[in-house]
Amino acid sequence: MSEAWICRDVGQLAMFAEHFRNTWDWTKPLSITWSSGAKKSMRQNALVHVWIREITKHMNKLPGNDYLESTIKTYLKRKYGIRIESKDPLTGEPMPALKSYGDYEKGEMTAHMNLVSEFAAHIGCTLSVWGEYETLRMAA
Repeated sequence: MSEAWICRDVGQLAMFAEHFRNTWDWTKPLSITWSSGAKKSMRQNALVHVWIREITKHMNKLPGNDYLESTIKTYLKRKYGIRIESKDPLTGEPMPALKSYGDYEKGEMTAHMNLVSEFAAHIGCTLSVWGEYETLRMAA
């Protein structure tokens, strides 16, 4: 089981603590992690994946192309994604990695989506823009 809470003040933090005090099955350990900022929303995640599908379809219109959505997603993440430092599983030495979309914060995903949108425009692909991303883009 996993839950996410966004606390913007001490009162919300108190509600969070009270929720766990009253509802947690204390026969199991509880692991809590936190970070600043808001995680990307499911709507942003859904839209970026719609875009990947649209870009893939557009690129596959060219003769000889037969790209998978996963290939285009990997390409876009390598070209525009956030780099993080990870550890080599065998040696433990630092190595570069790409941040998972699931770990992006809302602002990070918006910035990434702006770059993906520019890439799509560059190749002549028109993307659907709706919902929360459109609102965030207009606010910037």
